[in-house]
Amino acid sequence: MEPGQQEALFLLLVSQLRDAAWFSFGRAEHPAAGHKERNLDAARFHIDMLGMLEEKTRDRLSATESRALAQTLTELRMLYVDELGKPETPSRGTDERGGEGAAEEEAAKDRGGREAQGSGEAGG
Repeated sequence: MEPGQQEALFLLLVSQLRDAAWFSFGRAEHPAAGHKERNLDAARFHIDMLGMLEEKTRDRLSATESRALAQTLTELRMLYVDELGKPETPSRGTDERGGEGAAEEEAAKDRGGREAQGSGEAGG
């Protein structure tokens, strides 16, 4: 395999692990699941995988590979610390069933409460 191919594959691996961490932060909709899901243990796992790659490949990466890995780790570690300060709830638009249900249920409760009181907002 040519060095250019190896660099491209390494950068792809780093980006795949970065994306997996992003999905685990609940900041992006997971393409396979079709919804956002926050799982900090999974995010930490992906960050640890990238950290292990950094340790095991130290002084063996090109400048581009080393920079991409270091920047990715810095970004993800900062996001992880930020996420630790947030409540461990299925808010953020998701619920345990894996959908936008929590946000929808909350909006329905707000609407339903007013409608049940006969406020006439039900449109009929």
